[in-house]
Amino acid sequence: MALFLATSVWAANWVGRPLTEALNGLRGPGFSVIFSSELVPDGLRVSAEPQPGPAADIARQLLQPFGLGLRNVAPGLFAVVRLDPTALSAQAGAAATNPPNAARPLEQVIVAASRYALASEDGAHHLDNGDIADQPKYADDPLRVVARLPGITNNGESARLNIRGGSADEVLFLVDGFPVRQAFHVPGQQAPFSAFDASLVSTIDVYTGGFPLRYGEAMSGVVELNTLPPDPELHSSLSASNVSVGARTAGSISESQALDGLIAVRTGHLDNLIDRLATDVQAPTFSDGMAKLRWRPTASSTITAETLWSQDDVALLDSTSGELAHLISHTFYLWLRGQQQFNEQWRADSWLGYSGLHSLREGQVDNPNIVTGQVSDQRTSDLWNFRWQMHGTLSERHTLEFGGEFHTGDADYSYQNTQVLAPDIAQLFGKPRTSSLDTVISPYRRDVALYFADRLRIGERVTTEWGTRVQRASGLGLDSVWLWDPRVMVSYDLDDRTRLRASWGRFHQPDSVEELHVEDGEVGFAHPQCSDHTIIGLEHLDRQGIAWRTELYQKQQVAPRPRYENQLNPLSILPELAPDLVHIYPDGAELRGVEVSAGYNSKVWTWYLSYSWSHASDQVGSIEYLRSWDQTHSVNGTLDWHHDRWSLGSALTAHTGWPTTLLQFDSAGNPVLGPRNGARWPYYASLDLRSGYRLPVTRGEVLFALDITNALDRQNRCCSELVAAPTGIAADPLTLLPLTATASMRWNF
Repeated sequence: MALFLATSVWAANWVGRPLTEALNGLRGPGFSVIFSSELVPDGLRVSAEPQPGPAADIARQLLQPFGLGLRNVAPGLFAVVRLDPTALSAQAGAAATNPPNAARPLEQVIVAASRYALASEDGAHHLDNGDIADQPKYADDPLRVVARLPGITNNGESARLNIRGGSADEVLFLVDGFPVRQAFHVPGQQAPFSAFDASLVSTIDVYTGGFPLRYGEAMSGVVELNTLPPDPELHSSLSASNVSVGARTAGSISESQALDGLIAVRTGHLDNLIDRLATDVQAPTFSDGMAKLRWRPTASSTITAETLWSQDDVALLDSTSGELAHLISHTFYLWLRGQQQFNEQWRADSWLGYSGLHSLREGQVDNPNIVTGQVSDQRTSDLWNFRWQMHGTLSERHTLEFGGEFHTGDADYSYQNTQVLAPDIAQLFGKPRTSSLDTVISPYRRDVALYFADRLRIGERVTTEWGTRVQRASGLGLDSVWLWDPRVMVSYDLDDRTRLRASWGRFHQPDSVEELHVEDGEVGFAHPQCSDHTIIGLEHLDRQGIAWRTELYQKQQVAPRPRYENQLNPLSILPELAPDLVHIYPDGAELRGVEVSAGYNSKVWTWYLSYSWSHASDQVGSIEYLRSWDQTHSVNGTLDWHHDRWSLGSALTAHTGWPTTLLQFDSAGNPVLGPRNGARWPYYASLDLRSGYRLPVTRGEVLFALDITNALDRQNRCCSELVAAPTGIAADPLTLLPLTATASMRWNF
């Protein structure tokens, strides 16, 4: 009972508000709600004023006219479910508190040990009210919010994510359930921000391990973005910042045909961003956008067509290293999604889509004391993806989920490079003075997968889920191979406020057709990578409304994909021409860690604090090498404040400095390389700030925001660059992103 009393809220004039908005507005300490669009479609409006009371009681009153109710599925977490006729009559008088030992339907029970949902203190997952909007974000990039979750590492300059020690290419990005293969702008130069407009993001779900069987293709983590649904009423917005300008409109196209849509575009210049990375920029432009057309032919079916695109065109010059490059990239995604609710027990989802990726990278380096050379790299990939899911409720305690996907891809690569090293540089790195590579190749991929998951509630405290995923992977240089991924998860409720969860699973990652590293000499696809995850987690919601989470994990990888890394300067514009490039052939990898976090939401304040200890290393023969993104200690904290039209947000990130290889000198003054990743840079720290103000105008409102990244302008060292010196060569340290401000304005009308 104290759990519900702690969340007592009230608001006037509920009638007419969208039901989704009303439910999200009830969120607070001890009360969070989840629901599907099938149960609570966008068009439902509150039909009767509820009586004052705890948040759970108000929610039940809002849902009751539509034959819906609440079930407690975790400490402080409730799911919207359909009520049978007897339950409807029982609820019609008053909403009674759900007894702790009541049987729970498993359709919405989440037993994966590492699912984090980003939600604001008022419960809205919409951009205007959620943490995605309120937290500081470099270039208004929603993935910057994701990077602050425990278990995720990020160097502050790139938007790419390393999840629990895995490589950045081991993360699956989904937009409304469809895989997005290239998620970043300027992928050829550190990918400083993603191709996702934060104003279009409704929710983000992040899995850092032990994720459900319906997710394949990646073995470290999943980032699933859900975009805003088209609103039944016409709404538009115009935006402008020192980075970009954009426009969006959404609304009903035909009420009689149940047809609505959304379209959004933005374009901008990268001067403000990339010149902060200590490079000169010429002709820097980018654009991206999305469109969505939704048709609901019946009350139980929905067909949605979506498209997402982005493009970059940028020329970069690093006068210190003598590097000049021209980078062009184009991405285009088009897919259809079908959703069908057959009855109260069974529903289906399916996706059929096309992905087109094109990139051109040309450049040269002219530094005779170190290296000279040139690169020409052109790639085009065409991919088709079909995936489907079936979810069935056999009983209130038993659910099944099964599905599959088919993926096909064809690509054309044309790659050439030449490299000439200075004599002392060639000797230092043990490389030939001259080298060249010329590869013209057309790889292909054909991959298919099926999965099955069974979820069962045993007694009143235990929930189990087991299943397996089987995949057949084939492609250029890879004979057809079958992969088996068994997974099991167990959840045990110690009491109404505490849950213990554990999971073990195997995760394979086949390469996609656009991931062939021809610049590293690859001419065929390697055997898919494999990782075993073991996770133990404990959640507790205390009586003050603070949600605590502790997780321990261990990941074992056998024969990870060989990779190339720059030992000294991973920020090089043309990394394959840099002399410090080293080929790594790991026999295995061990990734382990402990994460502790706490969070609190109220109407005025929201805070979140996490600490992580982790270890990520490769085993090469009998030697263990730290991975370049290993960070022993990491602390992340956010604090947001809301009052009337104002909002203030802050985020502090601090972690152990990443490993590096030192350039040393022997007794005779000759340069030598220290052990690979045998030293560390000083600790990294960044304080980011955001302020926002909403100004009502005659038509709609105007939102003003100012984001400041690295507000204290800390000089975070990351790497070193080889330069000519009077005594030969030296390694000058480089720093990451300095203080950078993004000012923006959005008019919603």
